[in-house]
Amino acid sequence: MKSRIIDLYYFSGTGNTLLVSKEIKKYFEGNKFVVNLKRIEKSRNSTIDTTHTIGIAVPIAAQTTFPLCWSFINNLPETKDKTEIFLITTRAMFSGGIIGPAKKILKKKGYVTIGAKEIKMPSNFSPTKIFKFNNDDKKTSLGLIEARRFAHDLHYNVTHWFETNPLSNVVKTISL
Repeated sequence: MKSRIIDLYYFSGTGNTLLVSKEIKKYFEGNKFVVNLKRIEKSRNSTIDTTHTIGIAVPIAAQTTFPLCWSFINNLPETKDKTEIFLITTRAMFSGGIIGPAKKILKKKGYVTIGAKEIKMPSNFSPTKIFKFNNDDKKTSLGLIEARRFAHDLHYNVTHWFETNPLSNVVKTISL
């Protein structure tokens, strides 16, 4: 990564994405980076500093993410600075409509897409919250391990942001 300052924008409804964001922050701060956690819903796109590395962390809902998160991505400022950007999604199951479409949007705006990672976390589906499943703690622990690995890989420039199949654009469109 070129910048030692990371602005990590996150949206978290149930806390999973916040936990993952804090784990990413902890890793980077332990390696002498400055990490600013910023809530998407309280951020203004006009104040985004494109000289920093930008991270976006969002939850998956209905195989994509929330309109608020898409609005944030769609309204990021264009950059000619070769600003590096990465994406983290938290999910319980499948997410088909964010990784590819987000990469396409960000590349058009001039960002260098350095990595994307889907991290499995416990479900936020209401029956799992009412009847706490025994494996939720294990899923959380494994998810945080994945987050640390992803941060390590970002740090050492060995991450990827793969293109997805064309179906992901359809999933994004029909699930909003």
